[in-house]
Amino acid sequence: MVVEPEGKSMVTFYTTGDGNCGYRSLSTLLTGVEDYHWHIRLKIYEYISYNGENIYGIRSAELAREYYVKYQHLLNVPPQPVNQDLYAGNDDFYALADMLECNIYTYTPDPLPSYPNVNSHFKDNIKINGAPTLFLMYLNNNHYEPIISFQ
Repeated sequence: MVVEPEGKSMVTFYTTGDGNCGYRSLSTLLTGVEDYHWHIRLKIYEYISYNGENIYGIRSAELAREYYVKYQHLLNVPPQPVNQDLYAGNDDFYALADMLECNIYTYTPDPLPSYPNVNSHFKDNIKINGAPTLFLMYLNNNHYEPIISFQ
């Protein structure tokens, strides 16, 4: 898919829409394939479980406990389609930005009235100059695809 905001074309890569699309997109950006989406999900959940109180955008012991419960449950579950309560979202992106010390942007071509067109996720809410940066497209208010190039 090609989207052209402000004169720039963003090229995305098709991602399977089974509730794991956010993690599949991260897997594609980090490894070149979707295959590691479940491992990435588990690592993010584990990271939030133990560090949630200190991650910008989360800073919640209660949320950290919720992720710990999800993490413990999913450790014993094979990769499979999931429902909306396990979709990737801002918490996951803030955690990954914190864990990898990278910058993450999500672009929404048709945002809801109260949602920004571009949403940034930085460690401690500070863009790290020169750090790896991941770009995701958020489509139809329920699907992510990795942005693989800008033209």
